[in-house]
Amino acid sequence: MSAIITNQFRKNSRELFIDDFSTSNPGYFIGIGKSEPWPTINGVEESNINYTVPLPTNTIVEKSDVLKNLISLLKVQETFAVIPRNEWVSGRVYKVYDPSDPNIFNYETIGSTAYYPCYMTHNNHVFVCLNNNNDGPSITNVAQTTFAQSLDRITDGYLWAYVCSLNTTSNFYTDQFVDIPADLTDPTASRNQSGGVVYGFKVIDGGSGLDGQEDILLVGKDSSGAVKIDVTLRSGGNDVSPYSVTIASETITDISFTADIFPSGYSEASIIVVGKDTNIQPLVAPIDGFGYSSRSDLPSFYAGLYASYVGAEGGEAPINIGFRQVSLIKDPTRTDNDSPADDSLDIYDTLQYLVLNSVDGITADAGTIIKHGSNGAKAYLDYVDPTNSRVYYHQNSSGDINQKPFETGAVEFITPGGTTITGKSVDALGDGEYDQGSGQTLFLENRKAILRNSNQQEDIKLVIQF
Repeated sequence: MSAIITNQFRKNSRELFIDDFSTSNPGYFIGIGKSEPWPTINGVEESNINYTVPLPTNTIVEKSDVLKNLISLLKVQETFAVIPRNEWVSGRVYKVYDPSDPNIFNYETIGSTAYYPCYMTHNNHVFVCLNNNNDGPSITNVAQTTFAQSLDRITDGYLWAYVCSLNTTSNFYTDQFVDIPADLTDPTASRNQSGGVVYGFKVIDGGSGLDGQEDILLVGKDSSGAVKIDVTLRSGGNDVSPYSVTIASETITDISFTADIFPSGYSEASIIVVGKDTNIQPLVAPIDGFGYSSRSDLPSFYAGLYASYVGAEGGEAPINIGFRQVSLIKDPTRTDNDSPADDSLDIYDTLQYLVLNSVDGITADAGTIIKHGSNGAKAYLDYVDPTNSRVYYHQNSSGDINQKPFETGAVEFITPGGTTITGKSVDALGDGEYDQGSGQTLFLENRKAILRNSNQQEDIKLVIQF
């Protein structure tokens, strides 16, 4: 049995995923966490420029640890349908937009030639390639105003079709990904540009035993299903302008245009070689033209998620602390432990804390361990709140600590440098407003430490591929 997940399924999954953001309650949150340093690997410490952050393992334990490592959770603020940016660069060979080619949106090397995806981003516009001059390099810069309402061939032989413009003020306008617009409300412009245009022919089987006298016809139907008038490409042994048919060794090897006069208005099209069995596929643009539905025309099976952490976020996101994990968490639940209880900011303070007799002399060096004097509970120190004599902490599956609950009584602090701070006692225990362990970990990115401060803003952008 053979099966495949289609690109359309992937696009639909992306659309359903984004739609879920408007219906899910409480919803999707971007989390930041993991204050403790990454382990030393082969003698290389995290501070070394050559250090490589461990890859996520996708284990059950890891997904649980992500929730335990959380420093803060901020509700996703915007969602986007995005595509990888594929800038025009002189000398590259861009693939032709071929609806029958499963790899038109992928980079690949065939023989000694590198082929780039069939679309490109340039001057804040997106275009698709309809002809690449027989796999020639693209060397003519594409002017941003050239392709407003028509298909124009430029001097390097490339034929480009305008799809859409990019929003340069979007929160997902990046060096790697860009968001693309939703469907147009009026398809008039895109239909005028390229609606149902036959822009090329793909010879899969050129037949055999041709004597050159066969009539060759383009046939098809329009958007209503009505028959289009047959277009003659070759008759009585002669090509009919603007078509050129190449026959070699009694088989058709190529059909091309001698001028950029393209038949249009086709929803479906075929080639008939009268009296012969062939398989020659016309390349047909979408019936409403490129750009009417940019998300259908382009590889929009990526969802972009955006949230911005600004400073301390009203005290809900601690500062002067580094985070090493960015995650996407679905349906975390909130308690009323916050004082005052306020969820209007769509952000959850996640850390547990100990109220001490004194926090004097305690510094929140990354990796500092809190150890209870009698029951042996151990945790990583996240940050110190001197105003309320609190120390915030988290516990996970690391072998350096444990997951035993703390109690009141004496505790000590062991710094990464080996210094032990004693003389501290827990007077009370508290929890943040996040219901510890709740929610589903859907996405995880590990990175080197990013240190937060009061004047800092972290624009976090996640890309989910379907």
